[in-house]
Amino acid sequence: MPDPFIEFYEQDDTTLLTNSGVNPLDFGTIAVGSSDNEPIDSNQIPFHLWNDIGAVLGADTAINMRFLMKDTLGGDTGQFIIGTAANGNNPFYKARSFGSSGAPDDNQTAFTIIGGSQFLSIGNMASNQRRDIHVQIDIPIDATNEIGVNRLLLTFDSTP
Repeated sequence: MPDPFIEFYEQDDTTLLTNSGVNPLDFGTIAVGSSDNEPIDSNQIPFHLWNDIGAVLGADTAINMRFLMKDTLGGDTGQFIIGTAANGNNPFYKARSFGSSGAPDDNQTAFTIIGGSQFLSIGNMASNQRRDIHVQIDIPIDATNEIGVNRLLLTFDSTP
């Protein structure tokens, strides 16, 4: 079987969230000191994470899935990833997996900080299964004006 084929979609399951590998989630302008900010496009709350949508390829199951954020080059730089003193030097992003189609629901009610080496563990996904991912951003009071352009990343293993 082919390797897992993971794609990020808006809620309509036809619009891919791609923009040259850079974070396609648009949070707009966010005030310093604000929390629980969601993307300004309601079609991205949540967004859908699919493995081989429609089972076109008959892809392997993605296992040990870990969702995280990196900077635009895939590294761990910039305050959105490394944080500030006011937030304990934690990334600004947080996520949860809540909702699914064909896969067991992770049912995560709490958000987990993601970015750098911090990730959100989510369940396995076989071909034609989906997870609903909710992402929020908290901007600490000591953040400087910076444009936050980061990458959504998912790491996983495939079935042997």
